[in-house]
Amino acid sequence: MAEFLVEHPTTSWEALNNGAVFYSRRHLYQMQWNLSSVGGGSDLSGYIVAGARFGGPVAIMRDNTKLIALGRTTFTKPVIQVFSSSGVHLATINWELSKVVSLGWTSSEQLVVLNEDGQYRLYDLQGTYRSFSLGSEAAETGVMDAKIFEAGLVALTGQMSFLEVRGWEGQKPGVLSAPVMTVPPISWIVLPPDQTNSRHAEVVMSVEGTIYTCDNLEHIDQHMDGGPFTHIAASPNGRSLALLTASSNLWVITSDFQRKILEFDISTLSPPSFSSSSLSSSSSHQRKSAGAVPTPS
Repeated sequence: MAEFLVEHPTTSWEALNNGAVFYSRRHLYQMQWNLSSVGGGSDLSGYIVAGARFGGPVAIMRDNTKLIALGRTTFTKPVIQVFSSSGVHLATINWELSKVVSLGWTSSEQLVVLNEDGQYRLYDLQGTYRSFSLGSEAAETGVMDAKIFEAGLVALTGQMSFLEVRGWEGQKPGVLSAPVMTVPPISWIVLPPDQTNSRHAEVVMSVEGTIYTCDNLEHIDQHMDGGPFTHIAASPNGRSLALLTASSNLWVITSDFQRKILEFDISTLSPPSFSSSSLSSSSSHQRKSAGAVPTPS
């Protein structure tokens, strides 16, 4: 019987830190991304993108508010394309309603699509969907922006109010407490209930020179100096916040606003691209005046 020489498992491993640590890299699959079918060019800044957690599916749709050079794309009816995280095409969803404001995924990997009239749909990967509405206020004044998370969503209406949907069974939206505003926040995010001490969804938003936190019971001025804050981002566990000032100072603070972890000047770096936490100042719906913007003390 012929003898076969079997390579020792560690012979192809690479050494790090003078041999204290070893690693092995193996090629598992080929990336297959091709965005030509989506029609927004090769730069992701021309798309609305939402990825599910843990390497799940990715939904991509051309952002019609972004300018694209003539000849780079073919203008067709709105289409949402769904890919695996490696770029394998999974599904095509034709969108026939008004402009899409936000995309997101539930914990069961249903795609949530919310439009400017306050209608939202939950799609499975076979294209079957359920339809719901945010109610009359959203339909009349429009949805300007929204943050979708696994257990719900928060939408900002043209009335400058925040509507919260808990769960995905068509529950009636609740109204979050918020300061009186006549223009949208400079930037805002949502901390999902599983990342907050109150176990309620909380909005963290930049208004003029300060930060407000809002939930279904109250809104609190955190009396932050150094604003306005053009970008806000939360750590995956919700315990830390990153705030970018208009003067290009990056702050990292605890989400209870009790401690500043670091401050870093990024003015010498390339400016960050605007993410979903920044709002456009325009809307197809007429905004209604809601009073004066509070001045931080």
